Amino acid sequence: MRELARSTAYAERYGMGGAILYFDVNELKPINDRFGHAAGDAALARVAGVLSDNLRGSDFVARLGGDEFGVIMPQIGVPQALEKAEQLAAKIGTAPLLWDGYPIRLSVAYGAHGFQPRQDPDAAIAAADRAMYRQKRRNAS
Repeated sequence: MRELARSTAYAERYGMGGAILYFDVNELKPINDRFGHAAGDAALARVAGVLSDNLRGSDFVARLGGDEFGVIMPQIGVPQALEKAEQLAAKIGTAPLLWDGYPIRLSVAYGAHGFQPRQDPDAAIAAADRAMYRQKRRNAS
């Protein structure tokens, strides 16, 4: 939240916004239940690694809690941020996590919200979360 407040203040000072990506790891509870929490932790580490390794140096990745991650992307529009989110989701889904010789397929749902200068960080995160749930519902139908 502190980094998002900093990013919106920067956006105000320089007259440019950005986007927040919100990622939710699908089916983490069944992974924990079937393979144990160490496997769930490995799944979270894999997702965090893919996010961190495939973003710009100016972007900021954080675990929001549980199975959710946020990415702050300064100076980018929502269409470009969604395109990047789709690429990241595909990369997360390409190679399974091997746990005790068993392949665990990982996938994420994602959403994006364009933040504005001085936007309340809680409201921006909530908007990105709602966008993620809209995407999750579209993919379920």
